[in-house]
Amino acid sequence: MQLTNAMQGLLQGLSAAERTNLATIFTLGANGLTEDGVASRDRATFEVAARLILELRPDKAVILENAICWRGRPSFVSDADLVELRADSQAARGSAVLDSTHFVAKASSRAFEIASSQSLVRLVSESSGLSVEPTGVVSFIYYDQAGQGIAPHIDAEQTSINVIMMLSHDSPTDRASALVLYPLDKEPERVALSPGEIVVFHAGAITHEREAVSAGEMISIVSFGFRPTGAESMRTVSR
Repeated sequence: MQLTNAMQGLLQGLSAAERTNLATIFTLGANGLTEDGVASRDRATFEVAARLILELRPDKAVILENAICWRGRPSFVSDADLVELRADSQAARGSAVLDSTHFVAKASSRAFEIASSQSLVRLVSESSGLSVEPTGVVSFIYYDQAGQGIAPHIDAEQTSINVIMMLSHDSPTDRASALVLYPLDKEPERVALSPGEIVVFHAGAITHEREAVSAGEMISIVSFGFRPTGAESMRTVSR
């Protein structure tokens, strides 16, 4: 906390570009400390970095208000849409590449259409409290080998506001993998989505992880990246 206080004067004197660059550096540093989880011996250092990343965000007050911006089944994603997205995801699995501890494939044209739709942009904007724009980062993600998941981390600018839609989740046990968020100074929030459900959250400021899947467990999701419309437009919108 002393480091955070000492940085206040410096942070206030930075330009928007400098703040973004510094946040990126802190994000890379923080993510290198969590391979063993947030309870590792580096937890105190990680929390300092996480606080500094939040301090660099002009939308800090909005982020502190709600770790999870919105969760549910959006009305504009029909049953037919879900069936199509699941089929697209299954078709893309063969070309997915290993990204450390999970597989990633470029999403389908239907997924990109949903990402840029006025309905989703409006939902993300109203629920996050910010004017937002899609970043074009839309991916199918798979956790389907025992032990796969993602360690606690903070996202880069392209997915500073992330939307995750569960496409399918098959588990042989009752204790299935879930998304876990770690808001500062609050209890962790475990989010287990059903197929068709989405969650919107401030991924560029809130530490989060995907719990490791067990043997026989298979998860496919589609991830939509959003960000505030610009440093000059990082303003709250009516809710």
